[in-house]
Amino acid sequence: MVGLKNEDLSQASRYLLSALVSEAVNQEPGASLILTRLAEVLFLQAVRACAGGDVRSVGWLRGISHPTIARTMANVHRDPARQWTLELLADEAAMSRSTFASTFRKVVGETPLAYVAAWRMRSAARLLQSTEESIKAIASTVGYASDEAFPRAFRSWAGMAPGAFRERSRR
Repeated sequence: MVGLKNEDLSQASRYLLSALVSEAVNQEPGASLILTRLAEVLFLQAVRACAGGDVRSVGWLRGISHPTIARTMANVHRDPARQWTLELLADEAAMSRSTFASTFRKVVGETPLAYVAAWRMRSAARLLQSTEESIKAIASTVGYASDEAFPRAFRSWAGMAPGAFRERSRR
């Protein structure tokens, strides 16, 4: 799809939707796998459209297109509470610390530990908005053992305390 214009993307999306419907209706062998892949492509086109067509500027999107970095990001997403260190992240990627740190920063646009911290904050924000869990429980879920560290980190990230964020998101 390299070099396609916006008009072409909408045509490609129409084709993908048509193919999705056809696969869902016909249920031929392998249909579920094909449906999954077509849905993934459609999702990526939607992300591309939201990024204004320049996916190179969206760090996490570039990260998921790099096999080693994508695997590491998936591990962080799956277990944000793990006490991630640069050494542990590099081991997960089967790379040296310096090579991993350099590659991650070049691909994603931020350091691996900054990415981990930001992911934890985004996860905490989602939990604050969607659950009644206590702030202490959410802090633990996203990897903060200290009652003082999480509110400080969250306030720095969101510009307000976790409780105020939860209250504001409910209005």
